[in-house]
Amino acid sequence: MAVLITMEFEASLDEYDKVNEKLGTDRPPGLIAHTGVNLEGKMKVVDIWDSADDFQSFMNGPLGAAVTEVLGPPQEGAAPPQPQVEQIHDLEVWELHTL
Repeated sequence: MAVLITMEFEASLDEYDKVNEKLGTDRPPGLIAHTGVNLEGKMKVVDIWDSADDFQSFMNGPLGAAVTEVLGPPQEGAAPPQPQVEQIHDLEVWELHTL
């Protein structure tokens, strides 16, 4: 069942863009849709994934590596952002857009 992932984290728009540059343009396995919102010093990401496991694989693999490369290793004692994971009951997609 598809899941909605929502996560807010401390990052500038420039840092967010650099992480995305490191990830490249290939769609990760299981990713259906991705949005990034600039909250002035924080970022909010809202994704739709085929499953929570697909999202965790991406977090623990390519995304984690790209974040570490751009921002450095996590600071001691700092808690990583905690994603909110919700099961999707209904999903309708009419047209694909990339901004």
